[in-house]
Amino acid sequence: RLKALAPEWRFVLAGAAGYDNPSAIGVEQLQSWEAEGCIEWLGHVDDMTPLFRDAAIVCLPSYREGMPKALLEAAAAGCAVVTTDVTGCREAIETGVTGDLVPVHDSDALGQALLSLVKDERRRQAYGAKGQERAKAMFSIASVVSQTVEIYKGILGDE
Repeated sequence: RLKALAPEWRFVLAGAAGYDNPSAIGVEQLQSWEAEGCIEWLGHVDDMTPLFRDAAIVCLPSYREGMPKALLEAAAAGCAVVTTDVTGCREAIETGVTGDLVPVHDSDALGQALLSLVKDERRRQAYGAKGQERAKAMFSIASVVSQTVEIYKGILGDE
């Protein structure tokens, strides 16, 4: 549906099919969508850096997550983000500042959020810039080490 509304956009899907997961979209369906020109399915990708570099929007419609590395890398690369309102994903972005959250299992809301960003270059760029700032401040190696030291100071006392 989204490709029909934004035919000039590329919709790239990276990741292996969930062969053993009964709730996953099957290989046949992915291949069918690719044959129709709706998506470009890359399968498993070892190095996401070039994809994030070229992407304007990164979407992770997850049912549940830990802290999704993909969203942190997308933010660091300056991409706007659309993801589901589940633990991990909601902590990886700042809603309305670095990306948009949609309800889990709501493909209509997901499509609307993506279409809204597709149509609004200024908001995409603002999300990307703010996401990059947030990733550097909160998730850079220096920041994580500093936060970890502070946690242990609190546990062990300031010695």
